[in-house]
Amino acid sequence: MARLINLLASLLLIIFMLIYARELDSSWVYFGIPYTLGLLIAFIAAAVHPISVTNRMNLALLAGLWAGMALYPYALNYSFDSSPAIAVIMIGLLGWFSLWWIRPHLKALLHSRPFTLNLLVMNISVVSMVLLTFMLELYVIRYPPQNAQRIGIIYTPHSTLEHQTVEFTYAAHINNYGFRGADVKAHFAGDCRVMLVGDSYTYGWGVEYPNTWGAQLETALDKEIEAEILNLGYPGVGPQTYAAVVAQAAPIFEPDIIVVSLLQGDDLMQAEDVAQRLPALLSGGGQINQFLHRHYPNITRYLFITPQYVSQAAYRDTWIEVAEDALQQYPYAFDHIDSFIQSLYKTGQLNPYMIAVSQNTDYFTALLNPEQSKIQAQISAMGKALNSINEYAPQLIVASIPYRAYVSDEEQALLGELGIHTVPEMVTTTTMDDVVQLALDTVADKQNIRFFEATQVFREASEILYFRYDGHFTIAGNRLFAEQIYPVVQEACLQVRDSYAN
Repeated sequence: MARLINLLASLLLIIFMLIYARELDSSWVYFGIPYTLGLLIAFIAAAVHPISVTNRMNLALLAGLWAGMALYPYALNYSFDSSPAIAVIMIGLLGWFSLWWIRPHLKALLHSRPFTLNLLVMNISVVSMVLLTFMLELYVIRYPPQNAQRIGIIYTPHSTLEHQTVEFTYAAHINNYGFRGADVKAHFAGDCRVMLVGDSYTYGWGVEYPNTWGAQLETALDKEIEAEILNLGYPGVGPQTYAAVVAQAAPIFEPDIIVVSLLQGDDLMQAEDVAQRLPALLSGGGQINQFLHRHYPNITRYLFITPQYVSQAAYRDTWIEVAEDALQQYPYAFDHIDSFIQSLYKTGQLNPYMIAVSQNTDYFTALLNPEQSKIQAQISAMGKALNSINEYAPQLIVASIPYRAYVSDEEQALLGELGIHTVPEMVTTTTMDDVVQLALDTVADKQNIRFFEATQVFREASEILYFRYDGHFTIAGNRLFAEQIYPVVQEACLQVRDSYAN
């Protein structure tokens, strides 16, 4: 009877833990099943002979394992840098507790005949867990967990990125899913969830998060409906990566509306670039981490995540290094650039990417002739990316973000100080918006697609909309873009709310 009760108690504990794992996060089932099955073998084997010491040890270790795993996501939420160590600490503490628990039986255990059986059971347990973990490693390669919270969609969850130049100072705080903004839940019970994808202009480079156009748009929408903006802006990438971000994030968040913000000229020129591999950043260099990552790289990328802190000095050092490499590649890049701007590059206060752009004289002017085969190929590639995004979007808004080269003569003059080539025709043309619509013409299902542009409004504005050297939106630029796109997003959100009501 005691053996039967012991076995039933073990089975109930396992069932409870699996239910708990499923409720906590679907990806935890990947880790719960093999360890639970491995210990189940030990429980069943131990239950058929009279000594129950092994059961006690296994129960204690199993409880420690799951207690550590349960604490892990809470540690992430509170930004504990050493969160992976919590699981190890819990297992260790409960392991010591198990030794205290069995101390009255130690002498009998060491001199009893069933000791050999208990030792065998423990070995079976360990070996089965190792084998099942190896099988899990192979399984995760083929069927990775759908929930990306553990690795972050773009950045490491709960990281902080600080940046300072002569024009701005700001800190970007990364949420629990690995993108900029406050922590979010997978499910949203409000009226309308909007997902923004784009580059650094969507991310909000140079301004604090409340001043980004995405945050200001959410504030405006909240006055009338309960809306949520997810800002998945990813600096330095193009349309193919936007599509990759949507493919990973949309199944998790199920947005009602996706807004793809395309930077005029720049995103077209990057349309054929291969999508960036979305990062699964693994931090920390302890011997245990290194061993596990070497032998189980696909599992550990979901388990051992340490929030990162990127300081102002780290940004500057990286940009200085990239600028030095760019100058080796383009030794004459500074020949016609002011000494002050040269010093900004050399001290890591200006994006060195602009050095390469300045050496491509038709980077922003090429689209003035969209019949060129090169531009046609870029339009086609952009269309494919938009078509991929549209498959995940109940409603899609494609927004053309005004770039300073197409806004005014004054902005062109400032770009000239950076060595970037422009022509007067660019501040009167609509070609940079027309090519996006040509890309949209190739999308299979255009029924729920809206196109938005604010070029003329930016051309007529009197405020300073761009940082002089950096070129991203100022607070005023973000505010103006939010004001202009608000009616389009509001109309789409009201349609979503009404559809739910019906």
